[in-house]
Amino acid sequence: MEKLRLKAPGKINLGLDIIGKRADGYHDIKTLMHTISLYDELTFAKAEKTSLICDDPDIPGDTNNIVIKCVLALESHVKRELPVAITLKKNIPTRAGLGGGSADGACTLRALNFLYDLNVGLEELCEAGKGVGADIPFMVRGGFALCEGIGERITPIENTFSYPLLLVKPNFSVDTKAAYDFSDNAHNQPNCDFERILASLEKPGVCEARNDFEEYLAAFHPKALEIKAELYESGAFLAGLSGSGSCFYGIFEQTETAQRAAEVLSGKYPFVCTQRLCDSQGALIDHKGLIIK
Repeated sequence: MEKLRLKAPGKINLGLDIIGKRADGYHDIKTLMHTISLYDELTFAKAEKTSLICDDPDIPGDTNNIVIKCVLALESHVKRELPVAITLKKNIPTRAGLGGGSADGACTLRALNFLYDLNVGLEELCEAGKGVGADIPFMVRGGFALCEGIGERITPIENTFSYPLLLVKPNFSVDTKAAYDFSDNAHNQPNCDFERILASLEKPGVCEARNDFEEYLAAFHPKALEIKAELYESGAFLAGLSGSGSCFYGIFEQTETAQRAAEVLSGKYPFVCTQRLCDSQGALIDHKGLIIK
């Protein structure tokens, strides 16, 4: 069978509250997630045994990789082997808070569902994947949603947006577990105003997307918080930290404004990238334009 070539789009968090640590060690959160146009590229083909080859030598190709974990999780769910040869081209920076690993895992679940004609529904795919990564249920669906619990309780938001977006990542990454551990003893600020964020997207007006993980950055990488201020100064009407970081985003009304901001900031930070908010509606598009439902 011909290889299936798919795009796995990332996400940003428009505000994030850490509600608290649960008895099982996970953390309850509340956040808005929106799909973005930056994507990893994967190919899938049936094979005698499962393998993963990635263009980034620092990314493991074994069971430590979320992609392989998702293959194993779906095999367990459907109680059959699903051997597949996978290649992965990384465009989404790792440990940035943009959901690259979860995007790849969600893409893998949907690709296997298609390749092996499993007829597993989206809810089942989410159930199979949520034990691998808390962001995977959202990534399976895509679009725009309010995510609660550990991220698996999803309330889709009908209106999605296509504003230009500027992503800025400083020269360090964040370990998500370390950031959560720090939050257990942090004195978080008042809750994020998600209603105001939604209103700002509907009718652009300057608004803060507060993220509890910013306290971790304030303690260990305080200068990184200057990025958020720089994005506002450059014309963003909404800016914030995505996930646990270390990538910040700025949302702009006009593409030209975002591009000018990129020109200014690209001399200061190693990763500066103009993208857009987008509505994937949970669909994955292959190289021939086929929608993988």
